Amino acid sequence: MIQYIDMNKIKNESILYVGPDSDKGGIGSVLKIYEKYMPESKFIGTYPKTSNTSKYFFFCQSIFKIIKTLANETEIKIIHIHSASKGSFFRKSIICLIGKMFHKKTILHIHGGSFKEFYNKGLNKYYINFIFRINDKTICLSEEWKLFFDNIMRKDKIKVLGNPVEDYKKYRINTENISHKIKMLFLGNISEEKGIFELINFLNENEYFKNNVISLVIGGIGNEKILGELINNNKNIQYAGWINAEERIKYLKECNLFILPSFTEGLPMSILEAMSAGKAIIGTKVGGIPSLVKENHNGWLLEVHKLEKLNEIFKEILKDEDILKKYGDNSYEDSKKYHSKNIIKKLETIYSEM
Repeated sequence: MIQYIDMNKIKNESILYVGPDSDKGGIGSVLKIYEKYMPESKFIGTYPKTSNTSKYFFFCQSIFKIIKTLANETEIKIIHIHSASKGSFFRKSIICLIGKMFHKKTILHIHGGSFKEFYNKGLNKYYINFIFRINDKTICLSEEWKLFFDNIMRKDKIKVLGNPVEDYKKYRINTENISHKIKMLFLGNISEEKGIFELINFLNENEYFKNNVISLVIGGIGNEKILGELINNNKNIQYAGWINAEERIKYLKECNLFILPSFTEGLPMSILEAMSAGKAIIGTKVGGIPSLVKENHNGWLLEVHKLEKLNEIFKEILKDEDILKKYGDNSYEDSKKYHSKNIIKKLETIYSEM
C-alpha cells in the first residue's frame, strides 16, 4: 500500500532544526528563510547571538535542551543540523551522535567554505568519515561541492540543495547609473578570507578609482580596525557596518555591480541576493561560486589573489553601457531556481524520501 505523506505534518511536527542562534552570516540567513516558510517548526540554537555570551556554556545548555526535546517530543523524526567547519563541525557532530542515540534520522547540512582544508588537516578526516558513516544524509550546496563529497562518502547519502533567497525583483538595476559611475557593493564578513582587504589595496592604486569613476560600499562586521586603516577616509569607500535586511535591500537597489573576492566559499547568500536583485556579479573561482556566476553571461570570475583582471572588467563595463543591465537581467533569471519556495519544495522532497 502506498503511504501518502502529509508535508505539513513533516514540517511542523517531525523536524528539529539545529544551528546558530543568529540571523547574521550565511547559515543564519538560511534558517531565517526556513522559519518564514515553516513557522511552526522546532529550532534549537547552538551558538550565541552575541560575543558577550560564553559559546561553551551556551552550547552545553543547547545540548541539554536537545536531549530534553528528543526525550519528550517523540514525534520528532529528523534532526536537520546546519554546520560549518572546524569547531562548528565538532559541536554539531555531538548532536548527530545524540540523534542516533535517540534513533532519529539526521541530516548534516554543510555550509563551510573551508571544509576541504578542514577535512584534510591532520587526523580530522578519520573522525569526519566516522560521523558521515553514521549520519543519514549530507546536504551540500552545489555540484562543485558534491564532487568533493562523492570521494569521501556513499553517493546515495549526498543531496545538493542550494541556499534559498527571496525574490528581489523590484530592486533590480537602475540603468541610468551605469554610464556615469560603477557603484560596487561588497557584503560579507570583514576578514582576510573574504578578500576585502586585497580589494581595497588594489582599488587604492587603480586609476578609475582614483578618478572617482568607481565607488565601493562595504557591509559586514569583523576586523573593523584593519578595514578602517585601509580605508583611511577615502571618499570613494563607504563602510556601512552590519546591515539588516531592510538596509541590505537599500544598498542592493543603489549599486550596479556586486563583488565578492573570497578565498573560500560555500554558496554565498550575498551573491544569491545580488542576483535576485538583478545585479552583475564579480566573484572568484572557489566553492559554489562558479555555479552562480558565468563568464559572458551574468558576471566575471577571478582567480584568487589575481585582481589585475579587474582592470579589464572596468574597461569593458565603461565601454559597453548595456553590459551591466544585460548581465543583471541574466542574474535575475538564474536566481529563480534558488527562490525560497523552490528550495523549500526540494527540501520537503528530501524529508519525504527519508
